[in-house]
Parts: sequence; structure tokens; C-alpha cells
Amino acid sequence: MRTHPFQRFRRFHRLILFCGLFAISASCARSQTKEATYDNLEGLKILKPADVEHYPTTPPPKGATILFDGKSTDGFETVDGKKPIAWKLTPEGAMRVTRGGIVSKAKIAEPVRLHVEFRVPYMPKFKGQARGNSGVYLQGRYEVQVLDSYGLDSQDNDCGGIYKVAKPLVNACKAPTIWQAYDIDFWPPVFENGKKVKAARITVRQNGQLIHDDVEIALDNTVSGLGGDPSTPGPLHLQDHGDPVEFRNIWLVPLASVKTSMTRPWIEIRGIYGGMPTLPKGKKLEDFGVNAIWVGSSGVTTELTKSLHDQGVKLFAEFNTMHESSFLKDHPDAAPVGIDGKVSPPPDGWQGVCPTHQGYRQARMTAFRKTLETAPVDGIWLDYHHAHASWEQAVPNMPETCFCSRCLKLFRTSTGIDTGEGQAAEINSRILKDHREAWVRWRCEVFTDWVREFDTIRDEVRPSALLGTFHCPWSLEDFDGAVRNVLNIDLKAQSAYIDVFSIMPYHARFGHATDIGWISRQTAWLGKHLGIKGESGERKRIWPIVQLADWGESVTASEVPEILDLGTRRPSSGVTIFHTGGLNQNPDRLEATGAFYRSIASSSEK
Repeated sequence: MRTHPFQRFRRFHRLILFCGLFAISASCARSQTKEATYDNLEGLKILKPADVEHYPTTPPPKGATILFDGKSTDGFETVDGKKPIAWKLTPEGAMRVTRGGIVSKAKIAEPVRLHVEFRVPYMPKFKGQARGNSGVYLQGRYEVQVLDSYGLDSQDNDCGGIYKVAKPLVNACKAPTIWQAYDIDFWPPVFENGKKVKAARITVRQNGQLIHDDVEIALDNTVSGLGGDPSTPGPLHLQDHGDPVEFRNIWLVPLASVKTSMTRPWIEIRGIYGGMPTLPKGKKLEDFGVNAIWVGSSGVTTELTKSLHDQGVKLFAEFNTMHESSFLKDHPDAAPVGIDGKVSPPPDGWQGVCPTHQGYRQARMTAFRKTLETAPVDGIWLDYHHAHASWEQAVPNMPETCFCSRCLKLFRTSTGIDTGEGQAAEINSRILKDHREAWVRWRCEVFTDWVREFDTIRDEVRPSALLGTFHCPWSLEDFDGAVRNVLNIDLKAQSAYIDVFSIMPYHARFGHATDIGWISRQTAWLGKHLGIKGESGERKRIWPIVQLADWGESVTASEVPEILDLGTRRPSSGVTIFHTGGLNQNPDRLEATGAFYRSIASSSEK
């Protein structure tokens, strides 16, 4: 049907009106953006005085790649590489976002630490994503958000958030118009034969506060990233989101060259396991920042305790619970029995003992009491307190035990379960098939009851001493739930009696030599599982024991700072190293340990 000329005019008129309104709207938005100010904070409620103090600028270290030094934008180009950069240099040595995002000419190919300082304008007429919005994209793909999020309950799209991936642990933002800083440790994803075998990882400190701790980014490109092949190097991308954000002092260094030098007041213990290391002539433990030593219970003496206490060093005893194999020589009935009804051979030489043998239990409780009576130790740690197994290796060896007649009788009595008749192997297999949860629960209760009695003795003999435990570093899902189902460790139940959990994330021994971040991830899992945050005043604590010895894979002195950095991240509130022999074999490791321990000690201890 033919359209009347007046109708065509009305459509044309609406089009002109729409375009005009769009232009007016865009013009208004641009004029409103211009209302952003760096001159005053009128009307803004300041939460504390430090929030309006600029975070100190950090000069680039020797060997850093300097991307922006305040003098020119030569280290950057536009995203398409064709147009000239429109960002403006300020008299104060910053560059202000005006139009179009920019990318560094240098590409990020290896793990790096990026330092970037920024400040956002005060835009009180705007809310949410419209206030001082920009972003810092590692390899152009992984964003740490820049925004005015002062005083908010930060989410993953607020300042410091890894956009749509993780919200910051704390809101570390200063007020708008105030200079802030990100120090970002970034590990690119790892690809083998075109397949991603490790996701990108990131740790972020904002204004010196840890806001992301070794976060894995499963995505290949966060929202608004530049994309591209994630297996290839990429630039640092600074985003234009329409707001006049400012950046200055941008540099990066290879992460391998970074030396940690951050005081960590929440770390109360900086220890060494295995007794006194061999120190250089004229040196003391305090020269290496060490304030705790672990020794085997047989090595505890009054003289050693006094000597260490005189140096301001605590002494902790390690006590073997289920691995005193010499007991079996005169008591063969205490040997663990396997599913086949026969004595289970020691897996890889690790000989366990049946946990229900009353003679063995009494002998260990007597020895435990004697250790506490011998000297005023500061604590006593349970070791090998789990079922007969060899788990301290990449591929664990964990036979199902103990199906001796004594254990089976106690199981039936405690649970009321009829295990039926038949050959031993038949009965034992039936238990695991039909009553596994009841069997596991009962076994866990047996091991937990040992801990309860240890706690009672500690309270009677030396109540000031801590009760700790060295234990498996796995989560409940690892190896089909072996922590509980096979080793019979119920962490939550034991936490009613244990003061300190010393998880054992031996990264090199357990197949994580190239993924040292596994240390802090496992510690973080334990903290979440037990509700431990690593804060002052908590009754329960986590003090991991980390590997600095050559066991499974070698550990170099250059790796020591990163290992200890990961071992001292919250929820950890203390750390010790495995072990003295590894330090004696390689004095450089001792020096590296001392440098790190001293760097994180509070100023009052230095």
C-alpha cells in the first residue's frame, strides 16, 4: 500500500527527533563526566584520616621494565595500533584517560609483578559503575577493576575485584582523588600441546593490603578483555570507560626476581623442624629471625629448653602416636590387619599400629605424659596420627585397615551392626560395601578419642603447652576423600582438642614442584573448613610446615622466598620449615630463610 507523504514526513520527523535526543543525551553525559573533580571531596564522609593520605609511590627496582614514568606515553599505543594516543599528560607526571583504551608495547609472557598507581575522580552525581571506572588487564585478558568503591561492601565488580571472578578479600580503597597502588603478581596460563594445563593465577595487594591471594582465573578472558589466543603473550591494557581516571608510575619485573620484604604482624611463629641447624660462627637463631624449634620427643631436655628460652626461642616437641613400630616386636597382635584378614605389610616402609590395642595406647599415653613432665616445652605436636598408610608422596599407598578381631568386635558393639558370618575377607568386604559410612565414622571416632586423651593429659601436666598436630594437606575431596575415609582423620572433630593444625604441603614431594601456589591454596582450604582466619586472638591456629629440603624434587635457595611467602599467607599465623637437614646441606637456603624471616618480623623483634 502506498504511504501518504504526511506519514513519510512523520517518520522522518521522529527519526530526526530521536537523533537529536541521542545527541543531547550524549552531550549531557559528556558534560556530566566533565563535572568529575580532583579538587575537593565536598559532601563525602571520610571514614578515617588515612583514607585521604596518598599511598606512597614505589620507585621501580633495578631491572624493572618501565611502562610509564610520567614523561611520555611512548611505552603504550592505542588498541588498534593505528591512532595516536589521546590520553593527556598532567603536570604532576600522570596520564589521564580521555578517549580510547591503551595497551603496553611490552608483552607479558612470564610470571611478573606489576606495579601501577592510580586515582579516580570524585563524581558524586554518579553511582556504581559510572564512578571513576577503568580497568587493569593483564595480558589484555584478565581484569582487576578500577572504580570509586570507597566505603562499599566490595563485590567482584568493585575496585580491586577480578571482574565477575572474585571479590576482594577486603575493601582497601582510599577516597576518590587520592593516589592508590596495585601490586599484582600474575602467573599466565600454561599450555602444553595446545591444551591448557594450568589456569592463570593472580595475587593482588592494594595499598599494601592483600586483597586476592593466589586466585585461579579459569576464564580465558574476563568481561571486556581484548581476547585473543590465551596461550600467547599479551600487553597490559588500561581501559577507557568514559571517566577521567589517572595513572602513574607503571612498571613490571619478573616474579622470579622479586624478594618479599613485607612485615606480617599476624605471623607469630617462624620455625625450623628437626632441631638446631648448623649456624655460621658467631651467629644466633635471632640473626635468622627464627623464634621456634621443633625436636623429636626423645630429644627434649631441660637444658635444651632453657637454652632456647634464654634466646627468646620456643621449643615444641614432636610426638609419634601411631608409628612406634618397635612395639610390634613383643606385641604382634597390634599389627594392622587388611581386608584379606591378614597382617597388612608396612606400605613403603611406614609401619602403623592398630589404634584399638589397649596396651599400645597405654604405652603411648605414658610416653606422652613423660615428654611433658621432662621439660617446660611450649607445645607438643602429634605426628602420624592416622591409619596405617604411606601418604607423604605424590602417589599415596593407603591400604584399608584394621580388620583384626579386636576392631571388628568393638565395631559391632559400638554400632550394633551385624557383620554376618563367613571368611574374614568376605566379612570385611561386606563391611566396606554395606556399612562403609558407619565403619568410617567409627574409625574416625577411635582416632579422635586418642586426641581427647592427649588433651586431657596435657591439661593435667602442662596446661600452658599448645597441643598441635602434623597432618595430611589434602582437602576432603582429594584421593576420593582419603583423609577421612582411609586415614580416618576427622579434622572438625579433632579441632575440639587441637590448638594448632600444622598442615604439611610439601609441594616438591607431592608433585607440585612447578605449582608452588598449591601451598597457600591448601592452607586456605583448611582455614575455610575449620573456620580459621589467621586473626589475632583466635583459639585455633594454622601453622603450615613447608618443604625446603630435597625430597622428591629439589628445592633451590631462589625458591625459598616464594615458598615462605605462600606459607605465611592467612589463614596461616605461623610457619615452620622442613627441615634442619635441608638447611645444613645447603647454607644458601638457610640464608634465604633468614632473610625472609627477618623481613616479616615486626620492627620490635628486629
